[in-house]
Amino acid sequence: MFKTDNYKNMIAVMCVLCILITGLLAYFNGDFSFVHAGRAAQAQGSVSRNDRPVFNVKSGFYAGPFELTVSYPDPEAKIYCTFDGSIPTADSEPYTEGFILENRSGYSNYLSAVTGVNPYEDYVPGVSVIKATVVRAIAVLPGGRTSGVASGTYFIGIDRTAAFGTAPVLSLYTDYDNLFSYDDGIYVLGRTYDEWLSWRAKYSAPDVNTGSEYDPAGSDGAAGEEVTAFNPDEPSGNYSNRGTEWERPATIEYMPYDGSEGFITDLGMRIMGGGSRNNTQKSFRLKCRKKYGSRYIEYDMIPGNLRRDGTGEVERYNSFVLRNGGNDCDYGKIRDPFIQKMVSSHDFETQDSEPVVLFIDGEYWGCYALCEDYSGHYIEYNYGIDENNVITVKNGRIDEGMEEDMPMFNEMMDFITGNDMSDPVNYARASEMLDMESFAGYCALNIYICNRDSIFLNDNNWEMWRVRRIDKQHAFGDGKWRMMCFDTDYSSGIYEDVGSDADIMREACDINGSSTGCRLLGSLLRNEGFMSLFITELCDMRNIDFEVNRVRNTIPGFRASYGLLVPYSMVRFGPEAIARFTDPIEYVNQSIDKVEEWFAARYDIFPEQIMNGFGLSEPVNVTVLPGDGPTDTFKIDNSNIIMSGEYHGLYFQDVPVTVTAFPGEGRTVDHWNISNGTIVDESKASVTLLPGNDCVIEPVYRSLP
Repeated sequence: MFKTDNYKNMIAVMCVLCILITGLLAYFNGDFSFVHAGRAAQAQGSVSRNDRPVFNVKSGFYAGPFELTVSYPDPEAKIYCTFDGSIPTADSEPYTEGFILENRSGYSNYLSAVTGVNPYEDYVPGVSVIKATVVRAIAVLPGGRTSGVASGTYFIGIDRTAAFGTAPVLSLYTDYDNLFSYDDGIYVLGRTYDEWLSWRAKYSAPDVNTGSEYDPAGSDGAAGEEVTAFNPDEPSGNYSNRGTEWERPATIEYMPYDGSEGFITDLGMRIMGGGSRNNTQKSFRLKCRKKYGSRYIEYDMIPGNLRRDGTGEVERYNSFVLRNGGNDCDYGKIRDPFIQKMVSSHDFETQDSEPVVLFIDGEYWGCYALCEDYSGHYIEYNYGIDENNVITVKNGRIDEGMEEDMPMFNEMMDFITGNDMSDPVNYARASEMLDMESFAGYCALNIYICNRDSIFLNDNNWEMWRVRRIDKQHAFGDGKWRMMCFDTDYSSGIYEDVGSDADIMREACDINGSSTGCRLLGSLLRNEGFMSLFITELCDMRNIDFEVNRVRNTIPGFRASYGLLVPYSMVRFGPEAIARFTDPIEYVNQSIDKVEEWFAARYDIFPEQIMNGFGLSEPVNVTVLPGDGPTDTFKIDNSNIIMSGEYHGLYFQDVPVTVTAFPGEGRTVDHWNISNGTIVDESKASVTLLPGNDCVIEPVYRSLP
């Protein structure tokens, strides 16, 4: 029910929601059959994939009711079924004959009616959410042997395109108690919340020494990590717990829109994230393990996701994240996926993602971003490096590897922060320990987007990786630490303290700051070469990565997907003020508008912040003219974005600019025409210069004989 005393407002809100839900539940007159082959997870030592009951109809979307039958090759076997997502047993409902599947969306909410999942708001949707029928079946053979589990998800009378566009649909099957039981459910406040309340009442007095506090940072926690105390200012629930003890078994089925093969596999699920664990909609980390039957998923889960070593697309995933949007969960959900897409060509790691729709045990669970998950397997599948030879440090703690690996990170930190980086010998040694291009670009990004939940301002949401042992067979097996970008939502205008004119340059570059980022960056900026590199990265972040037209041309793709999916997700999860007293569609599109507007304003403001931060003179215009051949291209500085049209950017007269040309087939660079610039270095392929005002750079090509 709507909680309002204003009758007219209540009617208006009901009308808006009715229009929205009616569109989402519209009937479709065609065929939505889904071709499912489950070719993904490579089972190892589990029940044969073929040793399970067979449904006469595959998972998918269907226009109207139909009869589902279940069979098994052995006629003496007895089949048992469940319809709530749980794994059947011999105590489950016996299967005797086919049953009719019909549209269940009008049925009362069950999982969506569960409360006690958010310490600040007990929101439940005021409408019946979209539902599917989930069927799971096993066969029990004479002698007691049990087959594998067959699972199917069926949407009856749902117009998939109207409701979800072209987004993949994921159906997650699991026992109710895995998520919602008081003692062990990972989605609820549960027993842990009552323990937190009791602890806070007893130990949070100012004169009491509470010992080590629970760390609310974004880490998913190393295996076996336990919470030894709580933070009195941050509510803790069962969902706050980390480690393998709080991983639960589940089955995930992936249904692509285009009718191509999907996959279904068993895996482990955990709650993921930092403060966003308190949200009603929570993030999940889903991980394959041998004990569940599959060590990896071999499937193109994120179309177009290229390996970081440039050798093709990522073909395997050991784990992935269903991300609720973090700080952006209650807005448009696009900030992190948009930002990471814009900087994906950089030398630091970025997470590719795709918007998806999740159902849990047949009940709508909202819009998520399906993201890559950083791990040793991520490095293996992107670089070919053995995952057992990978170390990652997240927020100052080992996340992948062993505690014995931590001295490698401390050695790098201590050397860079404890030595004079203006000394070329020291800087050369530091460059063997830390990938300077990766670090400079990563820092430039966080400053440009004004990320206040980062390596700089609160020492959070950062991660680095390297190999444990030098591996000369791989270019990135050199033992250098490299940055990994994630969780960039507390930025780009989401709150008042990160407006388009917000300036965190001085804070980030303060060598006396307490954070990891400040100490590293402040020390490295004593080196002129690094300072030049860093200023160049700041300029290119503005001029290339977030160039105003590039932003303007990229946002519509996110609006088309998230703008469709997020409004109904808000009807499902709230907050109540948005879901019930605003138009969710208009609200989400306005949220996306604000992101676009912020980056447009930031583009104009940022050069002055660079100038003031480093005491530079006014920026100057630099133009690069394209070649006269149809396939002639070029790039600027360390950017990996290849350009072919006329380029314009703002740079500084004391900081070199490098242009590298890539002639078309059968052509070479003959010479460079430079106007208003002082050449520092020149070759056939590239030119480096100090730009003057209205500097023009033009590669001149000739045909090869």
